[in-house]
Amino acid sequence: MAMGEEVRPLYAVLGVPADASQDTIKKAYRRLALEHHPDRKHGQGDFGKDNDESFARVAFAYEVLGNEQRRKRYDLSGEVPQSDAALGRQARETFLAEYVRAAPKVARGVTEADMSLHSLANYEVLEVDGRDVPEYMRGIVMQGLNYLVAVVQGMEEKEVVLLRHFVMDQMYALLAYTAPLDEGAFAERGYIITYYDHPLQAGIQPSWSDQNGSEHRKDGVTGHEVSKLRNIDPATIERRRLVALEWRNAQGGGATA
Repeated sequence: MAMGEEVRPLYAVLGVPADASQDTIKKAYRRLALEHHPDRKHGQGDFGKDNDESFARVAFAYEVLGNEQRRKRYDLSGEVPQSDAALGRQARETFLAEYVRAAPKVARGVTEADMSLHSLANYEVLEVDGRDVPEYMRGIVMQGLNYLVAVVQGMEEKEVVLLRHFVMDQMYALLAYTAPLDEGAFAERGYIITYYDHPLQAGIQPSWSDQNGSEHRKDGVTGHEVSKLRNIDPATIERRRLVALEWRNAQGGGATA
């Protein structure tokens, strides 16, 4: 863009110049998305409703400017293709994809059937936007991410990784951590919540579990204050239950998917 030319609106939404690097655009999106995230404003209205216009605007701007091909088209024409499916994503989907997709792939093998939930070596790293996570789990993961936003200090600088236990494969974990992803991140530099996925088992509370001490949360945030953010909404749980029933019936009444 030529010197002196007016900055196009989407750059203004993110507060970056037209020649901003992709890293600058990413950091600007993270900062603004966290600032305007509906669940960060706990105690100031309804939880979990994607009705914040600012949150939606920064998500749309990032979907365009955070993708090099869309950005080039926008820089040349000032328009975005209406047929681009990614631009129709909800703001929370954009937030989920940005935060969780960045986790590095780490090849690990199981050396022993260790049931411990407190060792990173016992988990595999999952790719949320890939084949690792079925569609019915995305809403559950998104709810966990919303909770982390509400309680974890310094989320602007953290990465988030989705993990599944090698042995207890119905146990998922979301870890907000300061890089690198290692045992130190798991035990010292991270905030981890877990989810036990067994939709057909009676008595299992469909919610993320947070066993972290209050000293690891934002100042002034109590577990009781944001506890309902951990709960999975009934519609998501019902979709998960129907998938499990379909899979069990296909297996002749065997184990749950």
